[in-house]
Amino acid sequence: IYFANPGSSYFHDLVISNTAGTTFSSDVYVNDQLTMEDDGVLTQSSSKHLYVTSHLPQTSTGYSVVNTRVTGDIVMGEDAEIPNAGHLHVDQGRTLTLNGYTLSVDGNLQVELNNSSGTGLVMTDDADIVTINGNGYFWTDYNDGSATSSGLLTAGTIYLRGNFSQWAESYASGNAFISTGTTVVLDGSTAQT
Repeated sequence: IYFANPGSSYFHDLVISNTAGTTFSSDVYVNDQLTMEDDGVLTQSSSKHLYVTSHLPQTSTGYSVVNTRVTGDIVMGEDAEIPNAGHLHVDQGRTLTLNGYTLSVDGNLQVELNNSSGTGLVMTDDADIVTINGNGYFWTDYNDGSATSSGLLTAGTIYLRGNFSQWAESYASGNAFISTGTTVVLDGSTAQT
């Protein structure tokens, strides 16, 4: 599956049910719902990205996309999983709200903030749970001096099994991770930094 102009061209709803395998050989945008059905298999190389704008993908064990990126404002309506060492990246100016659900990321979770107020990872419900089997990265972009996660991490629990990094690029605020109620549990099986 190839898009010469991803973003300009995109899928609305996409169902993967091919058990012999489906391969994305370019960046791909899904503007509503990607659903893995039955024993469908989906792969994409590590140099490409799957962009989702309305919903996190409904995955299965056949979902082998290395880089899933949130490029819209998503409010979860069900539990979600990014399996098979896949990474999830919340793009700058975008929001992923857990809304009382559970998110499991088998790879890394990356949350990038900019000056857009109220964007990033939102955990404000006691039932919100994020499990990160890889690393957790929270950062503010270059020249985004007013970027902040203040008020967005007020409840729920993050289980982190890899390393944790918060950083700010030049002329950016250092407010990429301000937990005022979200509990972070470092429960890796090897040393964490």
